[in-house]
Amino acid sequence: GYVFYAAHFYRYKKFESLLDAWGRVPAAVMAGRRLLIAGEPHDPEYAAEIREKVRELGLVDVVRILGGLPLSELSLLHAGADVVAVMTACESGSISVLEALASGRPILLSNRSAIPELGGDAALYADPDRPDEVASQLQRLLTDAALAEELGRRARARSTTFTWDASARGVLDLLERVGERSRSRRKRG
Repeated sequence: GYVFYAAHFYRYKKFESLLDAWGRVPAAVMAGRRLLIAGEPHDPEYAAEIREKVRELGLVDVVRILGGLPLSELSLLHAGADVVAVMTACESGSISVLEALASGRPILLSNRSAIPELGGDAALYADPDRPDEVASQLQRLLTDAALAEELGRRARARSTTFTWDASARGVLDLLERVGERSRSRRKRG
């Protein structure tokens, strides 16, 4: 099994959060599992720091940095994950979260920015600057099969609210309401 995080390498993505937490989860829970990280090294210095941190923490045998992957492979890795994690520190809208939701897998998300608004009740949350909290939530998802199954079901259901069709309907509804208000004001004025 594995925990999966897919995002391009930028500092605010907080890959170190999962690395710091990984060694804090009991060995019995992590036995046979790996942490897989996929993403383009858009910040090469940060990507190098993450690779070095893997070595420093002695995680070379249990962490794989896969680099950039085609969407088809990312979808397969999401679908097969024991847990999908997204520890970003500051995003208003994250494709990584939407991909995690669509996977129908249990999700661990950052509790920062707009991420909880996207994930709703379909994920567990942790502060990416608190490795003990990240480890605790990760352990819950890896040991509580009923919770993991329920969150996976909720994630899949929640993902359907973020389709292109739903977005287009929402924009159209908003424009129609604005247009109607404008027409009403012109009639009164």
